[in-house]
Amino acid sequence: MKNLSVELQEDLAQLAAVIKIDLQWVLRWESDLPSSVVEQLTHAAQALDKMMVTIRRMSFSLSPSMIHDIGFYETLQWYCSEFSVLNNIPCTLTGNTAGKTLSKEIKLDLFRVVQDALNNIAQHSGATSAIVELNEEENQFVLHIRDDGKGFMIDAVPDEAGIKNMKERVISFGGSFYITSGNGYGTTIRVMIPK
Repeated sequence: MKNLSVELQEDLAQLAAVIKIDLQWVLRWESDLPSSVVEQLTHAAQALDKMMVTIRRMSFSLSPSMIHDIGFYETLQWYCSEFSVLNNIPCTLTGNTAGKTLSKEIKLDLFRVVQDALNNIAQHSGATSAIVELNEEENQFVLHIRDDGKGFMIDAVPDEAGIKNMKERVISFGGSFYITSGNGYGTTIRVMIPK
């Protein structure tokens, strides 16, 4: 499983990203191309987008075993790298802990929160960068996920499914979930996990 997950990121995801960039470059010359060629290139770009969604879905299903195989922090590093390649949004993982003392269940839940948050960033934020930060403080672990995107008014989407799912997941293991955002200010998710 570990090798397959790594190959998905290093080989398929990077190759798909290169092909997407090449297709976008060719399509810039659309006015100089015959309409049948433009139609085929557009179809290829759509098929590539579907392939990238499939890679994400496969990676999502393989990731829990990676936490056990290579470690929690290493899996977060892998996922941030994959996110960067597939979405052309640089994602940095930082912090002062690898979270080794967290329970297996909490590691999986935190990983799912990171996945959901990064998915929201890719789909809705218009961000040019994302940061995932895991720190250990005196009485708690703190996870931050930040982007520099367009932000949103939180009151305008109180029951948004992605946010609700993340919050419920965090509350289920006794953690606290906070989100701050505003139009033009990006979004920050803060999760606190008591020791």
